[in-house]
Amino acid sequence: MSFVRRKIREELLWFGIFVISPIILRAQVQLARLLARFWLHIPVIEPFDLSRTQRILVVRLDAIGDVVMTTPFLRELRRNLPDARITLVVNPNTYDLVRTCPYVDEIFSFDCLVPYRWNALLLPWRALKMARAHLWQQQFDLALLPRREFDIWAASFLVFFSRARWRVAYSEFVSSRKHRQSPGLDCLFTHLVSDQPGSMHEVDHNLNMLRSLGATIHQNHTELWTSPECDAEVHQLFRSNGVEDGDLLIGLCPGASNTLKQWPSERFSEVATRLIHHYNCKIVVLGGPADSFMGSTIAPASGRSVVNLAGVTSLQQTVAIIRRCQLFITNDTGPMHIAAAVGTRVIAIFGSSCEHRFGPWKVENVISTNLACRPCNRGHVLDRCERCIYDEPRCLLDLSVDTVFRRADQVLNGSLSTTSSA
Repeated sequence: MSFVRRKIREELLWFGIFVISPIILRAQVQLARLLARFWLHIPVIEPFDLSRTQRILVVRLDAIGDVVMTTPFLRELRRNLPDARITLVVNPNTYDLVRTCPYVDEIFSFDCLVPYRWNALLLPWRALKMARAHLWQQQFDLALLPRREFDIWAASFLVFFSRARWRVAYSEFVSSRKHRQSPGLDCLFTHLVSDQPGSMHEVDHNLNMLRSLGATIHQNHTELWTSPECDAEVHQLFRSNGVEDGDLLIGLCPGASNTLKQWPSERFSEVATRLIHHYNCKIVVLGGPADSFMGSTIAPASGRSVVNLAGVTSLQQTVAIIRRCQLFITNDTGPMHIAAAVGTRVIAIFGSSCEHRFGPWKVENVISTNLACRPCNRGHVLDRCERCIYDEPRCLLDLSVDTVFRRADQVLNGSLSTTSSA
């Protein structure tokens, strides 16, 4: 009976996401356009000229990894327009990650973290309130929304309500899924970016928007920044947990945004035990508050050589800790992108998501199975699996501890493997 109730809840949820929410969204878009016509006083559209843009708004309301992959976009935007004033809007959970970014002049956080079922009703008008309070006085020339996927956080409305003269985004027609879930949003923008053929990494998608505006790209590496105060805090945190400057430090991130991306935590624990035995290293476990319990299950199994900092550190502290690691073993999650950005060697475990699109940037050391159901084997019609066709995610469970440990042994001994299959 519980199985039946769960299936009914799932079907109702999908009906709401794919049927009800798009209908509400279309109505919200039309109401926003009426407001623009009779109240917002958006400047008349003129021929676009990148050299004339003096005030720029960038909206990136996504999760940690998406923000990390936007850092080349911000750097190259600043390089093309060194004298422009650039404002960045992020969600509250990622503000700490970019608060020391040298390429923007100011950063706002937009409270878009409401329960998903209320997004279509609440967020557009919360975006209007935010724009009226903080953005209108800026008189933006250009507003950019580099997110390619469907808009779940009302970022399109925030760009529209900013009253920027030129408003640029990826078209809703870049994929059938985006058009299905974000119908009508194209009319909120003055310029739309289309996709290039073939599968592209998210970093390339971001930079493609700048290229479409006539900007040139000199460098495409990701990067992150920490303050001296943060580095001092991490040094003290290490000392209080028995981690010395000369210790071989290996990071683990056993959590993920959903279970279809999560290699079992007991296997992370076994890998940690083997690494400690072979290398006499220290292990630091990182992640968000929801990952704290998984970290505690790894620590007892491996003794005092494991420091569980999951749910303890700020994002900037997490960046500083990962930079100190000699190796970082992780699921497909935000800290994976942090490790790639700070130059730490990464072993990334991928299951239900597409490493060609969301893998650690410029890191080929990805471990994955080659099941036919994976997005990478289905013509990239999806970037991740929303549901598993099996009772349990075989793409992850088929990855053995031996496979991950052997790869870690290769990396630590300097013979980095470039294969990406188990």
